[in-house]
Amino acid sequence: MIYSLKSDKLEIKVSSLGAELQSIKGADGFEYLWQGDPEYWTGRSPILFPIVGGLPGGKYSWKGVTYEMGSHGFARKSEFELAKQTEDTLELKLSDSEETRKQYPFSFDFYVIYTVRGNSVSEGFRVVNKNADTMPFSVGGHPAFNCPMDEGKEYGDYTITFEKAETAVRYIKADKALTGETLPFLENQSQKQLSHEWFKRDAVILKGIQSSWAELSAGGRSVRVDFAGFPDFGIWSCANDGPYVCLEPWYGIDSFHTDSGKLEEKYGIQFLPAGETFEAAFTMTLKA
Repeated sequence: MIYSLKSDKLEIKVSSLGAELQSIKGADGFEYLWQGDPEYWTGRSPILFPIVGGLPGGKYSWKGVTYEMGSHGFARKSEFELAKQTEDTLELKLSDSEETRKQYPFSFDFYVIYTVRGNSVSEGFRVVNKNADTMPFSVGGHPAFNCPMDEGKEYGDYTITFEKAETAVRYIKADKALTGETLPFLENQSQKQLSHEWFKRDAVILKGIQSSWAELSAGGRSVRVDFAGFPDFGIWSCANDGPYVCLEPWYGIDSFHTDSGKLEEKYGIQFLPAGETFEAAFTMTLKA
């Protein structure tokens, strides 16, 4: 099922499969969201839940029992039901089932909420713990934006600008987990020129940056992602020079190869008390 929301400046489409954004078009009809060309990557904006990133060997343990789960969890491949739709808001819901409990032994309601206002799209998450005990989880977004966006511009003409000057290393990933190796990425910089070379070693994974927004621009069309409250941030494109870039706010990152394998010890895992609700949202603002 495909749902639509529209403001006076943009229109979005969302699939019930994975609650995934399928399109973000400006008032002039320009498509900002990557459209999933299989030559590069078939995704568009997958939802990451109940983990972010990969697990060593695709496995983790909880209370002595081993479970298998693919990278970024199962929400992106699950069918969501409509919980609510208004003129400017769409709320989709995924609840635990026999199938999810084979991978993740918890009872939950997980909502993905889209809101459109003017030239902005908000993507929100609500996690409800329906268990008698604390529930561990991670959650995040993975929106991919067409790049270049402007005629006459090339990929390397674009910059990613952060709210603040940052000093941060990137964490290196191999075989679906972090190696423990880091490389310098930002050195008291608020802006960095985009390069396909970044992604020859997979995603640029940044932990604990101070900025609350990042913007992709070459002086014309732009996309700004506001992610206040999200402790981690990823930047990704495929290794074969894909014409897009993902700007990804996260609560958590990939596991390290040296991790214990226990879910409660995975970096960035959140702990939601019994009966409680977690909420977070980020906003994508488009400029023509």
